[in-house]
Amino acid sequence: MSMCNVATGCESPMYAVFGRVVAISGLPHEQAAVLFFDEVEPHPCLISNRGEESEPAAGLHESLAEPKDSALATHVTLHDETRDCIVVPLRYASRVVGAIGFVASSGSHYDEEDLRLAETLTETMVSIGLDQGSKSPAEEPPIDVSEEVLRELAQVLHVRDVFPRISAIVNRVLPHDRMTMTFHTNSGEVSLQQASRATKPEQEFDTVTADPRLLAQPVVHLPELTPEGLRTYEPREAREYLLRSGFLSFLAINVSARAQRMGVEFWSKRIRAFSPADIRVARTVANYLALAVSHEQLAEAELAPEATPNRAAGFEARVKKLLDRMDPAERARRVVGESPVWKPVLAAAARVAATDATVLLIGESGTGKEVLAHFIHAAGARSRGPFVGVNCAALPEQLLESELFGYERGAFTGAVHAKPGQIELAASGVLFLDEVSEMSLPAQAKFLRFLQEREFRRLGGTRLIKSDVQVIAATNVDLQAAIHKGDFRRDLYYRLHVVDIRLPALRDRRDDIPLLAETLIDEIAGRLGIASPRIAPAALSALVHYRWPGNVRELRNVLERAVILDDNASIDVRDLSFDDDAAVDTPASTHLETVERDLIERVLRECGGNKSLAARRLGLSRMQLYVRLRRYEIGGEWTN
Repeated sequence: MSMCNVATGCESPMYAVFGRVVAISGLPHEQAAVLFFDEVEPHPCLISNRGEESEPAAGLHESLAEPKDSALATHVTLHDETRDCIVVPLRYASRVVGAIGFVASSGSHYDEEDLRLAETLTETMVSIGLDQGSKSPAEEPPIDVSEEVLRELAQVLHVRDVFPRISAIVNRVLPHDRMTMTFHTNSGEVSLQQASRATKPEQEFDTVTADPRLLAQPVVHLPELTPEGLRTYEPREAREYLLRSGFLSFLAINVSARAQRMGVEFWSKRIRAFSPADIRVARTVANYLALAVSHEQLAEAELAPEATPNRAAGFEARVKKLLDRMDPAERARRVVGESPVWKPVLAAAARVAATDATVLLIGESGTGKEVLAHFIHAAGARSRGPFVGVNCAALPEQLLESELFGYERGAFTGAVHAKPGQIELAASGVLFLDEVSEMSLPAQAKFLRFLQEREFRRLGGTRLIKSDVQVIAATNVDLQAAIHKGDFRRDLYYRLHVVDIRLPALRDRRDDIPLLAETLIDEIAGRLGIASPRIAPAALSALVHYRWPGNVRELRNVLERAVILDDNASIDVRDLSFDDDAAVDTPASTHLETVERDLIERVLRECGGNKSLAARRLGLSRMQLYVRLRRYEIGGEWTN
């Protein structure tokens, strides 16, 4: 049987619902497909991250066509490679009416959490799509609003980042004065999670109690909000505040996000503000938000320190596999590391790679922001698409705009032919903006519009061009400070600051320096076609204790110079060229204990005998310094 593509148009409206819901699922996949058994000629409808021409995975149709009682994990073949596949039955009115399947990206694997997320997705699809399918088209919520809501949710990992915007979008078809999202407990405790407009009194009543029977109802509609209708709402002050605020109508949709009961509430200052059609719109919005919350909870579970050892080990294995897939030269450039401050960076990058979320990388110059961006690209579904990097500081204002957006023939003097911009060239891949803080304010305004609409015009052009890219921006400055100085747009900051990853300075991950040095020396020597020299203990100690103002980029330059100029099979201290203002002058002795003793004495002299300051300079605790003072019998003027 044939398999059509959502992008090319499936006739059944349920397929369109499937495409929109998958957009915010957060479940990493290369292909996703849905099949409904009740059709005259059942055929799956495919969503592919590789474009409309992608062929469905071999075995996907067969896996979907066989009715199943519960979700299962299986395997299919895609691009001559065996892939993990999740198949989940669609249930409606106590019977199986179809199935959804997800095919993992190359090198990725599904686990129990992914299986549970897929089950949540099917429940949401049933509650949105099949419920709407029983209504006339006139009763359905406008499709453009649903797509806007999904587009907002698809760009973020946290609902809080877009909740006010969701309220503004929904307000066009479901007018309201306030929209809230709450979590419920079985005992009737209601905790406020999000609000479209925060006010001080509301913050004083973040948690209230209500009748558990009301919270168990799918829909709670109070056309006229009266003291009698709020009688179970405690404490009394919170009840009085709501009435004092002028709210006269109330509509709540109670749903589930995994095991969490939650509600989406709409408040109006008009009597009888909500109609039956509004209830259907509200139910759709609540189901979208519930799916987004489920995704958010799964992401937070991965970050939780109490996560199971098996899951933690599995995630580390995934990071290792992604690293192994990278080009050796790229892997050598600053991605390696096992320190406690570096592992969370790689873990966060691997998690965000499974989404299309905009990423902001923050760190000092030379910490490896561009290499981490390459890692995210290689680990995600866009790995077969291009990686296009733009250094915003390297181009003047007018040239930066033409570089980003391209230009038409005759747009300016010298534009003798049309030229596509980097945004166009990055289609289906990743656009990396380095030193984004250096982008001019006019360019920021244009790029903000692109982030919002995902469309732009070339310079001198009138045609709108769409481009599907994941944006990764990087900065080594405090963007909040730049906002206060008027150098950076606040609205662009919020668009970029969807997921932020902070890269530590090399001086904060000294444990990684030996491994970094070894990897970089092997890579440099391999490129030069020579044997890798050994690094002497004294030289390694000097590397570990140097301050590295240029971070890993400086480490690479120091080692490359040493490898090129070294005449021996070993790199010694004299082969290392440090910045005089930042160097730690390690003595020329090759005995490690002598090096450490001389280093401690030198730092103590520089600190005027202040042992607390010396310990900090050496990267030691005060107790560790005292142990070394006794071990090396360093006394006299430094023992007081």
